[in-house]
Amino acid sequence: MHPHHPNRIWKYYGFGLVSFILISCGSATQAPQDTYDPSASSQQTPAGKPPSKFPRQVGDITFDPALDDPNFEICDSLRTQQYYAISSDRFEGEKYAVVKYFEENYDPAPFLGQSGFLTIRFVVNCKGETGRYRVYSEVDMDMNPQVFDPALAARLLALTKGLEGWKLGQRNNLTYDYYQYLLFKLEDGNLTEILP
Repeated sequence: MHPHHPNRIWKYYGFGLVSFILISCGSATQAPQDTYDPSASSQQTPAGKPPSKFPRQVGDITFDPALDDPNFEICDSLRTQQYYAISSDRFEGEKYAVVKYFEENYDPAPFLGQSGFLTIRFVVNCKGETGRYRVYSEVDMDMNPQVFDPALAARLLALTKGLEGWKLGQRNNLTYDYYQYLLFKLEDGNLTEILP
């Protein structure tokens, strides 16, 4: 089948839509590690309401001491935005700089035979710092769940953590923390596309 065959293009659009929904709303099968932690100083509850053991919003990434840097702080956990709700200019040098960074730092040789889509989500705080990284989704080219080689996921996660240049989340002259994601399309170990 030709790589630009209409059915294949619709499959990518469908994946984009599904990814958008999952990232925006979270997943019913999301690991229970993303729960409200009343002991975390950066999390707040409205006056008079007891803390909940559930995330405030579906898809929130809460602090996990086993995974997260304790020095990374959310400025206002009650107003953390999704990436699409803030300014579209979120990275120094735009997408070109992100793609160039991965082209220069990612070696596909150890990962030949690995194909599909891998999504990493994280938070950019109101200071432009990043943290709370999660490998969020792993699917094959037909959008079926799969697990990549753990070394591949670890490599993409390490590179994503090393990516510097995230801008402040701005809307209506206010600065917000925001959720961001990178979706990697892999074909035989090669990075062929990075979204958004």
